[in-house]
Amino acid sequence: MEGYVMNKGEFGRLANCYFRSDSVETIRRVLSIIRLGFRLWPDFNGLDLFSERLDCESLRSLLRGQVT
Repeated sequence: MEGYVMNKGEFGRLANCYFRSDSVETIRRVLSIIRLGFRLWPDFNGLDLFSERLDCESLRSLLRGQVT
């Protein structure tokens, strides 16, 4: 399972990345679109978080719904 926190208007740009081959450029493009991405490990014992814009305090605020 995976999910993203991002501006609603950016969804089309993110969907376009799914049709591109995996590359450093594609990953950079995804990270430039999303505020936060997550992926639950297949065996349900871990979680990966992805972001290039959030520090710890920003992440706490985002997850608590206190986005400024």
